[in-house]
Amino acid sequence: MILLITTITLLIPKILYADQNSNDLGGTMSFLLFPLLFILMYFLLIRPQTKKANEHKQLISNLKINDEIVTQGGLLGKVKKITDKFVIISLNLNTDIIIKKEAITNSLPKGTMKQIK
Repeated sequence: MILLITTITLLIPKILYADQNSNDLGGTMSFLLFPLLFILMYFLLIRPQTKKANEHKQLISNLKINDEIVTQGGLLGKVKKITDKFVIISLNLNTDIIIKKEAITNSLPKGTMKQIK
């Protein structure tokens, strides 16, 4: 990855300032610059985002009753009921809330809520 970035960084000035009458491959290099930039963008932006989305889908699909979770808002609770799009979580003995499945950011190990209290 570092080699790719270094190569692109070294080629950009050569491509930009290439003399069109000389034989230093300026046209070929400018033609190769766009695929190299696309590959760089893929590995820096697209691939990590896709990987993160797949991990979140797996987290949501593996939810079970009594799992301890954290929401996007920072609420810590225990899963009480799971429906198609929503999850009912228990924050304490008297408080239950309904959240969308997409709002769950993390699953915690069993007993985390007891340790915090």
